[in-house]
Amino acid sequence: MNADLFKSLLKPYWIAKTAKNFDEAADQISTAYHLANIGDTKTLFGAALISADKDILKTFLSIGLGVNFYLASAANAVASEVEVLNKPLFPDKIQIDKDGKRIKETSGTAGTSGTSGTSNTSGTSGTSGTSQLAENITNEVDNLTGNIGFKIIATGFCLYWITAKFSPMPPMPPMISPLNGVNVLFPGIPTDLAVDIRNAFSNTKIDDTIDALSLSFMKHLLTIGGIYSGYIFVGTTLVPMVLPWVTLLGSPPSLDNLDPSMSFEDIMKILKQELNKLIDSIDISAVISKAIGTITSVEILENFARSLGATVPDSPSKEEILTLIEEQLKNVKDPTKQLNGFLDVLDELNEENFTTLDLIALAKSFI
Repeated sequence: MNADLFKSLLKPYWIAKTAKNFDEAADQISTAYHLANIGDTKTLFGAALISADKDILKTFLSIGLGVNFYLASAANAVASEVEVLNKPLFPDKIQIDKDGKRIKETSGTAGTSGTSGTSNTSGTSGTSGTSQLAENITNEVDNLTGNIGFKIIATGFCLYWITAKFSPMPPMPPMISPLNGVNVLFPGIPTDLAVDIRNAFSNTKIDDTIDALSLSFMKHLLTIGGIYSGYIFVGTTLVPMVLPWVTLLGSPPSLDNLDPSMSFEDIMKILKQELNKLIDSIDISAVISKAIGTITSVEILENFARSLGATVPDSPSKEEILTLIEEQLKNVKDPTKQLNGFLDVLDELNEENFTTLDLIALAKSFI
């Protein structure tokens, strides 16, 4: 799944609040999800998603959103009615006892533990009890919403993957050609997805909600599985074969497929993301030493050297600075500190002092 595409498609709708009903809201989410997966979501052996039933996803999203709304509305209405019990039965706080006599009440309300709310004690108890009852009703219906509304939504996502069709190529090794190709037999775990989606919608900021949703969807892709049917050579004869597969992955931009048509900002974002992933798997000092050679600004290099603790002489040449940085990187053993210093260098780069092609060259030095 192309998470960045999903976010960029959905965010403008949510900011503008264009959805007039549940169907429109469901259509926005399902369309963003569908476009973010077509062509980008693949099996481990590289077979890409080419089609799926977006409409079935939209239908279940619409139903689930409606269920959530109406159950929440019902909970609020019931809780409001319960709260009325906290108020005096008569405006002048006059109560009637069991013999029909009028009793003046100074501060009590209709209590759930008293017979008629004729004392301060029973009234106070009533106030506390009914408030707690209203809160309990709201909480119970909120839990019911999570168990029904979001499960309906999660079921829609699972049905989407049941209808999914994938490119038959490339074939799953050791098969050399497809028979029926990819079939999804297990569309993921709806209960886990329902919880994740509900947690995502509990955020109060649009960016946080969309980020959490995209993370939930990518996590769900890891639980999807099926079979691949194709042919394998046995001697000189093609023989049918079926093998299981598990997990769908996206193919987001990475350091090895950066393109000059991409914006400077997008390339920089991908570079920083990939560097944070690589920190524990590569010799960060070695690749930084290699990468900084692409930077021509002596001022930027001086700042990097100082961030590593080096003493920089007046008016140094680029070669002198590079030597200082290389020596200092050897002295700074903490790879996190090395990387943070280099990220500060990247923050100083922009299209005025560094071209897009230069940035791609710098990024590829980390491959």
